[in-house]
Amino acid sequence: MAGKRRPKKSNRKKSKGKGNKKQAKAEDIVQELVPALPTFSITPPPIYMANIANIKELVKNLKEITCEGEFLFRITSVSVRLMIKTPDSYKEVIEHLKVAQYEFHTFKLRDRKPLRVVVRGLHVDTKPEELEKDLSERGYMPKDVSRVVHPITGKELPLFYVDLEPGARNRTIYELKTVGCQEVHVEKPRQRREVVQCHRCQGYGHTRNYCHRLVRCVRCAGGHDWRQCEKRRDSAAVCANCEGDHPANWRGCPAHKEARKNRKRQRRLALVSKAAKCRVKEVSPEP
Repeated sequence: MAGKRRPKKSNRKKSKGKGNKKQAKAEDIVQELVPALPTFSITPPPIYMANIANIKELVKNLKEITCEGEFLFRITSVSVRLMIKTPDSYKEVIEHLKVAQYEFHTFKLRDRKPLRVVVRGLHVDTKPEELEKDLSERGYMPKDVSRVVHPITGKELPLFYVDLEPGARNRTIYELKTVGCQEVHVEKPRQRREVVQCHRCQGYGHTRNYCHRLVRCVRCAGGHDWRQCEKRRDSAAVCANCEGDHPANWRGCPAHKEARKNRKRQRRLALVSKAAKCRVKEVSPEP
């Protein structure tokens, strides 16, 4: 009809579009004003140092390499513990300590550390190469596969150590159920009962791969590797740890007994700390 007015168009969509544009513009402004959150990386392992003549000079040199807030010293009666915040600074500090010929030892970075598992259930005639091939075909990246040997009898056991490269895919190996039509079980290896001893400096708690301390012979405590030792086998040995008349790797050494006590003490403290954290989580109210 001629006298009938047309209904007005709804402008809800139009206002909604304006609102979205305003909101997006506001978010852009906030992102420009608020600094980006820092990305946290894996904390590097500590560096244990010994025989530091001048720590002030060392601090000065480390400040030139990194900055004051990147490292921290913790002094104990036995050694000096150096803690680094970032992996990049850790690598630079390690290179400096090597060039300056400081005595120290450290450990492998966690992101480079291979994942070690134990594979149970395979027949005793299974070869490590066969297991490695099977894992590779399934998309895993085995670095090394070896058969477990009984520590006393030396007999080969139907167990395999598998070292895998760091990666998300390799962490799913615990879900593996069969290998070569045989049912298997993948688990974490048991912790060593004996303390780790370095074959370079004869100290405890670390390995020679990341040790930069002075070389000590396991037989005579001299400054050379045991392969170059000229001491006769029938002559009395000298311990590099306690100066006793025995090799440095003798389990009856007082230093070895003390290292075992320290390891047990550290394990107890770790269990107590873990239990305390669990209690805090149970008691603390949910937000």
